[in-house]
Amino acid sequence: MVLGIGFGIMLSAKGYNALWALAMAVMIYSGTMQYVAIDLISAHVSLGATALTSLMVSARHLFYGLTMIERYKDIHGLKKFYLIFALTDETYSLVCESNDSEYCFYVSLLDHLYWIGGCVVGGLVGQAMAFFRK
Repeated sequence: MVLGIGFGIMLSAKGYNALWALAMAVMIYSGTMQYVAIDLISAHVSLGATALTSLMVSARHLFYGLTMIERYKDIHGLKKFYLIFALTDETYSLVCESNDSEYCFYVSLLDHLYWIGGCVVGGLVGQAMAFFRK
């Protein structure tokens, strides 16, 4: 949550409100890439350059995913896609030793919700800080 709050504050400092922090936390959900994205969107970098940067910054997730292929093979539907999407550094460290798909799902969901909460709180704090500077 603390890193999410920092992200939200930095995003607000660039002039984006808490809704941007919410959207980025829900859809991107890559702390490192979200921090990099602040400067990319502020500088109006092209979509191609942004995609390449995203691939390079988040490439380590490909290796995490490869180690989970066997573990997630019997999970189907949206749950499987969400588990793949939500595989972050922190989540991986908690689910890599478990074969319980329910445990993996709830750990992934809670980690994502904590990140979203932190980003939104940071966005609101950043907006409040900007309000007091005026």
